[in-house]
Amino acid sequence: MERLVKYFLITCFLLIVLLRCSDGINSPDYDGVFQFGDTLSIPFNSFKLSDDGRVEVGFVDVLSDSRCPSRLVCFWEGNAEVKLYLKQRRKRNEFELNTFWDFRFDTTISNINIELVRLLPWPETEQAIPKENYSIEIFVNKKI
Repeated sequence: MERLVKYFLITCFLLIVLLRCSDGINSPDYDGVFQFGDTLSIPFNSFKLSDDGRVEVGFVDVLSDSRCPSRLVCFWEGNAEVKLYLKQRRKRNEFELNTFWDFRFDTTISNINIELVRLLPWPETEQAIPKENYSIEIFVNKKI
């Protein structure tokens, strides 16, 4: 009986450890449903699911943000680069988009086009914005 209790406690401990551990990647949070042709707002580390349930679009990371703070006068407006993903048919494609129009600001994967409209908030000072405070606006449409 004592041996059985010991195995039970060890099993419970291992289950707790396994459930609490992660592979270093935070699972994104579900943030609602979208329809193609909509402009979506997605908070950092979140995703939206298409109304037919076949496509998932997520906001993974802010890779850089060198946009000119609103309280400064700058030579150019700067750029921010974000990492997103598109998941369909169990295949996840990660890609980067930029806020500055001279860099890649949209992409098409399969027949789905995603365009970065803006990254919020706009910096007010030179102080870094915590990643969890960011959100993106993207336009998602199907190409025929």
